[in-house]
Amino acid sequence: MQLEHINTGVEFLAGKIIYSESDERTSPVASFVLSFIFTGLGQFHNGQLSKAIIFLMLRTFCILTPPFYSYVKKSERTYIDIVYICLIILAVIWLSSAAHASFLSFSKNNVLKQKKFFISHYIIFIFLNIVLIIFPLLIFFNSFAVIKVYSASAPVISRGDLVLIYKMDRNHDVIRDTMYLTDDGKILRAVLLENERMQLSSSGLSINKIEHELAVPDEEEISCFRLENYDILLQKSDKIKYPVISPLKKVSYKFHTSGKEFLLLSDNRRDTLVYKKLKKNNLNMRVEGILKKSGKQIYFPVKTYTVK
Repeated sequence: MQLEHINTGVEFLAGKIIYSESDERTSPVASFVLSFIFTGLGQFHNGQLSKAIIFLMLRTFCILTPPFYSYVKKSERTYIDIVYICLIILAVIWLSSAAHASFLSFSKNNVLKQKKFFISHYIIFIFLNIVLIIFPLLIFFNSFAVIKVYSASAPVISRGDLVLIYKMDRNHDVIRDTMYLTDDGKILRAVLLENERMQLSSSGLSINKIEHELAVPDEEEISCFRLENYDILLQKSDKIKYPVISPLKKVSYKFHTSGKEFLLLSDNRRDTLVYKKLKKNNLNMRVEGILKKSGKQIYFPVKTYTVK
């Protein structure tokens, strides 16, 4: 069987490519930048194809974990914790890939392992890299959405906050005291479920004649909700609390829902009471939490606070 040698250092044998070894070092800076732009490309540039694929797979798995977890484990609680953890791991993978690629260029042992690739191989790897970022992101955003809030729901959510939304399936349950994003972009809290009655006043609210009192938050609750205004009260329902701005004194509202309706209220009830009656099909966008506050705070799960 005949071997044909060409100047590029690549040999062809029975139609297969054999990469010859090279004694040239790659640039640590170039390797870092390549992996910084495209995860694993710096490893590929250093001839470490298997390590490049490992970084690609780790990144893909990290992006797919939240939607897969939400599909396998249906939960009444927020998924923002798992999303936030995956974001941190994703950043670690991204930076580790760049640092590792730069280390390979510095490594003396890597001189004997380097293999030259053609431009076409780089194009194929970059194309694969793009596919393995777009496809997982499409799956992720099929289950979740990230929106910037323009209609605030004080005191927890402020205008300009970056909020994580979970797109629920048709068989989901509407959960009392949970925040939902309505079709008109408002973030409201589910207060009344099907066939219930409520009376709301400055002293609290009652649902089916069961009182849900208001209480001044303690220091732990203020820290949990990042509250700065001590006049903000908390709506208490058994052992569940969430912050509200109570309505003015001597104001009373009465509501009731039919067999297919749910009542949602804004947490800011002081001036104009914002509420909507919606059907279950219109309540499929659950607010998971705040990824980034418009101010200094960076992460806050919007979920009910359980009193110990």
